Amino acid sequence: MEDQFGKFPAVVVPNPDERELPLDDFISKVQEHKAWIHDKLARNGALLLRGFPVKDAADFDQVIKALDYKILHDHFGSQDRKHVKGSVYTANDDLPLEIPIGFHNEITYMPVIPDVLVFYCEVAPPQGCGGATGIVRGDDVYEDLSKKFPSFLQDLEDKGAIYCFTVPASEQPKYGSNMNGYKRKQLENGLVKLYLGPCPAIKQLPSGKKAWFNAIGSSYVRDSSEPYVEFGDETAMPTDAIKAACEIMQEKQFAVQWEQGDVLMLENSHVLHSRHSTSKLEPTRKILVSMLKY
Repeated sequence: MEDQFGKFPAVVVPNPDERELPLDDFISKVQEHKAWIHDKLARNGALLLRGFPVKDAADFDQVIKALDYKILHDHFGSQDRKHVKGSVYTANDDLPLEIPIGFHNEITYMPVIPDVLVFYCEVAPPQGCGGATGIVRGDDVYEDLSKKFPSFLQDLEDKGAIYCFTVPASEQPKYGSNMNGYKRKQLENGLVKLYLGPCPAIKQLPSGKKAWFNAIGSSYVRDSSEPYVEFGDETAMPTDAIKAACEIMQEKQFAVQWEQGDVLMLENSHVLHSRHSTSKLEPTRKILVSMLKY
């Protein structure tokens, strides 16, 4: 395996003599080098395996098992994920592909938060039709935001974040009461407002750096009438600081343009991810995921 570790994400591709590597041999190499893979992921935050013989969900499941993390099941929060095989689930079936999903660390509002996310591209979107996955390092976001909004970051660290959702009462069960600080308020017209939190929103990394660690980028405003996130003491967050954070994430992101067979590993505490919109005319895109603990 040939590595390119001076970049974000780190990219691993086959050596010239590995272009036609059988799956069993690739799985053996993953097992042999799993400590090396774990170390590189921890250092970089994102690791892309490209060009290897991972043809379908069954192959991807073998890769996950070879990586030798603890596999999480049934800790998916509000996401509508379908079980595919073994450790493998659909990434997100809630929103149509033409709707983008903002930057977030995965399910930070749950008591059990995955340490590692591994995405697999089973069907790549056609070239020029969007559908990339954006990734950005949370410590970079924190560093840039701290230059203009240090007091906001301190408040966020001290108070955490509460995520608010207004949903039909029939959808309430999927936002189960096992989430952090679950509260509900009955509204008119069969609606329920749910409050999840306070949840951690800033994370101290092993390096000593602090990182933006939350789902504010995907949850702040979904329409013009209602904020979907507030401080942990139920006070409003400053709009200018949130907008600045979203702009920083957009500017600093690396957009992973998917190819069939790609395996993208993310260290969840280090790296946020997003979903770019896919053209309505060409909605083909199928990304699968496994969520893991150390």
